[in-house]
Amino acid sequence: MLAFLLDEHISPVVADQLRLKRPDIRIESLLRWRQGDLRGKSDALVLVAAQEEGLTLVTYDQKTIPPILVELAMSEGHHCGVVFVDRNTIASENIGVLVQALTAFYEQYHSLAWADRVMFLAPSRR
Repeated sequence: MLAFLLDEHISPVVADQLRLKRPDIRIESLLRWRQGDLRGKSDALVLVAAQEEGLTLVTYDQKTIPPILVELAMSEGHHCGVVFVDRNTIASENIGVLVQALTAFYEQYHSLAWADRVMFLAPSRR
């Protein structure tokens, strides 16, 4: 089952708004999840913690996350999925579009097995 963890560069308002719209979708903000203890920690540590709770990381970070995913794969490590967002497709400050896109993404992909899966978030076509 798909559950989201928004990285620290995505506003926690996105999680709040998605919960209001779809309380059945589990979504956490790294800024508040685990009392914010992972804020500022390494991306590798965040991925490990996310896996412990079955959370798929949602991030704009296309620079530092991919090498970590390669390293995990080479060491036979695992993660619970990563959803990349591109700033040119969905601006980080456009909370409404991001909420709609995550909702549509969930509706389309929630039943997939998310272990080690990597995908890109597209704007909703609604």
